[in-house]
Amino acid sequence: MSTEPHSSGHPTGRGPRHADVAFEERDIKPSTIYWYLFALGLATAGALLIAIFVLRFTSNLAVSSDVPPPPSRVAQSKDARMPPEPRLQGVPGHPN
Repeated sequence: MSTEPHSSGHPTGRGPRHADVAFEERDIKPSTIYWYLFALGLATAGALLIAIFVLRFTSNLAVSSDVPPPPSRVAQSKDARMPPEPRLQGVPGHPN
């Protein structure tokens, strides 16, 4: 950076706000920032697609390996499906 004062022939018609700070247009490249932003968006979208794939795969795997309850358990009434005594108080179906 230059600490020399700028001439009044600045392209925008304004000089720098601080005498010891200078700005050069080659210091900032907006196209680079936009490319990084685009790459970050693509990476985020890719991570989302991978997460959806993994979720669907694991859900289907869990459903396919799930064993249905035996017919004797299904035939029981709802009250008979409760765990055996002693139960915690306050559980639905348990008298105080």
